[in-house]
Amino acid sequence: MDQTLLKERKYLASVIAEIKKKIKIFQKKEKKSHQEGKKVMNTFFDDFSINNSDYSEQLETAASIHQQQQILMEKNSIYQQSVRELATLNKLTQRPYFGRIDFQETAERGIEKIYIGMASFIDTKNKYLVYDWRAPVSSIYYDGRLGRVGYNTPDGRQEVDLKLKRQFLIDHGELNAYFDTNEETIGDQMLLEALNGKSSSQMKTIVTTIQREQNGIIRDTTSDLLFVQGAAGSGKTSAVMQRMAYLLYRYRGNLNSTEIVMFSPNQLFNDYIANVLPEMGENNMIQFTLKTFIGRRIPGFKIISVLDSWEGQFAKTQRKIVHLLGNAEFFDVIENYTKELNLSGVKFRSIVFRGKVIVSAEKISQIFYQYNSNYQLINRLDATKKQVLSLVKSILGRQRRSAWVSQLIENMSEEDIRRENPYGKEFASSKEEYTFYAKKIINRYYQKLARKINHNYFLAIMAQYRDFLDHIANDSELLHKYGLTETDWQNYIRHVGQLIQKKEMTINEALPFVHIFDRLTGNHGERQIRYVFIDEIQDYTPYQIHYLKKAFPHARFTLLGDLNQEIFSFGEGKFLIDEVKRIFNGQESRIVYLPTSYRSTKQITNFTKEILADSQHIEAFDRDGALPKLFLCGNELDAIKQLISLLEMDVKKHFTTAVITKTLAEAKKLSQALDKFNLKNLLIQSSQQHLSQMTMIIPAYLAKGLEFDSVIAYDVSKTTFAADYERKLLYTMCSRAMHQLQLITIGEISPLLQQVPHGTYELIKI
Repeated sequence: MDQTLLKERKYLASVIAEIKKKIKIFQKKEKKSHQEGKKVMNTFFDDFSINNSDYSEQLETAASIHQQQQILMEKNSIYQQSVRELATLNKLTQRPYFGRIDFQETAERGIEKIYIGMASFIDTKNKYLVYDWRAPVSSIYYDGRLGRVGYNTPDGRQEVDLKLKRQFLIDHGELNAYFDTNEETIGDQMLLEALNGKSSSQMKTIVTTIQREQNGIIRDTTSDLLFVQGAAGSGKTSAVMQRMAYLLYRYRGNLNSTEIVMFSPNQLFNDYIANVLPEMGENNMIQFTLKTFIGRRIPGFKIISVLDSWEGQFAKTQRKIVHLLGNAEFFDVIENYTKELNLSGVKFRSIVFRGKVIVSAEKISQIFYQYNSNYQLINRLDATKKQVLSLVKSILGRQRRSAWVSQLIENMSEEDIRRENPYGKEFASSKEEYTFYAKKIINRYYQKLARKINHNYFLAIMAQYRDFLDHIANDSELLHKYGLTETDWQNYIRHVGQLIQKKEMTINEALPFVHIFDRLTGNHGERQIRYVFIDEIQDYTPYQIHYLKKAFPHARFTLLGDLNQEIFSFGEGKFLIDEVKRIFNGQESRIVYLPTSYRSTKQITNFTKEILADSQHIEAFDRDGALPKLFLCGNELDAIKQLISLLEMDVKKHFTTAVITKTLAEAKKLSQALDKFNLKNLLIQSSQQHLSQMTMIIPAYLAKGLEFDSVIAYDVSKTTFAADYERKLLYTMCSRAMHQLQLITIGEISPLLQQVPHGTYELIKI
């Protein structure tokens, strides 16, 4: 019997025993705090009497209530902390740690041995038995090879001599195996153990298999911009989620999860990653999609994202317009336009009261531009508001003797009188009484108008946006640069007008709309946010990135994506890194490449990378599996029957299977066909849905960022995938597969697959 294994099992048993001791302590603490909290609640009003007889008694009563509330909050805080501690301790009983390092700081000092796990554990004698994976010293486990190594601490660089690095496979409190390694990366055995597991409907927390390059991403505290470009399945998203957990640990007390924003590709993906931070003992960050972020700024409008409208077909002119709207230059076009508004051109709307104009748009414009050229837009706006409010107050003040005011006073109910005169004020004359209620009525109407004015109601933002579009129409040089004519742009303006009439906007229209409004009103962005993470960055345009940088002026940015999965910008993504460098010019920037794909087997990765025209930056991890299969079917019925056969086999294997189609329309059609054959399936047609363990039919654009045990790419024929710019879409579909990839074609194979070497897949004719 391996003596080292026996010693490690004995140590593991002792650690679990200590954890169980702590569990008993916290169980008692939890029970006690819960009982004390209930007691405070039950006797809340017994310790004082409510006395409103005079002001001093009221103050004393209020102080007593506040004191009881403070006691109750304190008891509840202790209870909640005990609940959290118990949850962590119960998890640790299943797997207290996953690694061990032995090191020596100096020759005079002895060898120190530490175990590394998901959370720190201190025994009842205040001795550290397990160190949190995010602790500074734990970095050695991920980065170092045996010998002299260093790690960063808050006090500076610390050098040590690493003597041992050991990895453990522990399951349900049992040590099954251990591995000693001299490598900087985590050993293949640990990786294979994690990668051979089944997929699930939510992302797993896998801090046990963090690789050296991922650890560098996680622990980076100096970069203003961290750009992570990685192959499909290279661990980009998991590394970034772990980076959030690390930052919250590293800056505990100075950073909380409400100061971190994550932009995800869709709500489906938000659901997929929802449990990652809580499993690491942290609260979730703020999550947005670009659509939801913009939508909250334009209430009453339906925002149509690229995902909502994308069906893979774009007219040539539309692609040119998308190119213009997405270019970094477009940001400067808006900035220059709004600077010109400081001299002239701001659109206003009249202030109307009871159906009559009381302050005209022309009058507001006159006020706005009466100030000298030193005034910026925000200064003009603030000064204009003050003067307009004063005008409105004066105009309404002269309405006190109007017939409509008299009529409202005459028709006042007893309830209205109590509301306006709650203290029962008595009046010396009817004139005094009338004046009192008239002032109340006028003031109520004034306050309503004042709220609207303070919220920039008098800005005609829709007219301003139309003026901006007309401004571009007059810039023939700009239009020519993007291959557009004035007629093309005028047609686009009409299209935008039709959308606005329906209270709709796509992201391409909504973001410039918000941008112009921000500049007009002096909105300086969300300054409390300190970290912004953007996933699937290849689907963002340079303009959108530039806007988000301005929207979060005090934040550090982490951008992650795979330019090989760029499916919305028609090849422009290859310039994205250079564009981002220009946008973040002068700031501390770092670009990290993750070339190794861990998600898929070696056979799947070698096949999928051949779909791309340039795939030299993708490396396969050495995990064996079956060759991808390409089924050549003569007609749609044969394809459906073959699909059903494959799905039935996946059910027997207990695989999570996604049948991925090019478009939503194709997904709907396929789901209906399977329904006719009584094959249960879940059609994922909205990013609001949840993933499932049953067979899913999903359009390609909603599958981004997800992974499945088995993927069946449906209808990869010549008629479906013909254009070269669809190459990356096909790659995205196929690279979702972890263990098994199968493709079905109806008729002739797509030319995008004809270049793939035959030895990388198995062709089966049906």
